[in-house]
Amino acid sequence: MLMKNKYPLLLLFAALSCLGIQCKKERTELEMLPPVTTYGANTFGCLINGRAWPVYEKGGHSIDGTYYNGKLNIIYSIYEPDGGWGPGTLKQTITIRTEEIHSRGFYAIKPIFGENQFTMWHGGLIYSAHYGSNVNNICYITMHRLDSVKHVISGEFSFSLYDREGKSRVNVDHGRFDLFY
Repeated sequence: MLMKNKYPLLLLFAALSCLGIQCKKERTELEMLPPVTTYGANTFGCLINGRAWPVYEKGGHSIDGTYYNGKLNIIYSIYEPDGGWGPGTLKQTITIRTEEIHSRGFYAIKPIFGENQFTMWHGGLIYSAHYGSNVNNICYITMHRLDSVKHVISGEFSFSLYDREGKSRVNVDHGRFDLFY
């Protein structure tokens, strides 16, 4: 009789032991981005062709955001270390510049040479709104905070561009920034 109860008891013990094991949940690409904030967290991120960017590897990065009288300028750059004193060699960058931001809200920015620009250097290719294949593309910006007293700009952005030859396309989605300027 004792032998018959041995296996069900062993199975029950194994099942109870497995309850304590937890699988590590993989984060989605979107979850790898910094959260959307509005307090000057000095964060920047987006999805490039569905992948989280920037992915912090060894090397440096810089972020520069300015705003004055409708002119918004944001540049995020990643550098490859070169062993010198400076940040290294520029590896990737995103630039968003416009003269049309005057308050919080949604903006559809069309490229205008010298005024509105959205550009990306990624994977050895340059994607610019000023290339002929991109003249009808739009950069969408939602400004969440535009605080000229505390010098905070925050919002979200997206755009899609072709390279100079019109062969390679980059899609930038779920972009977010929260910067002191």
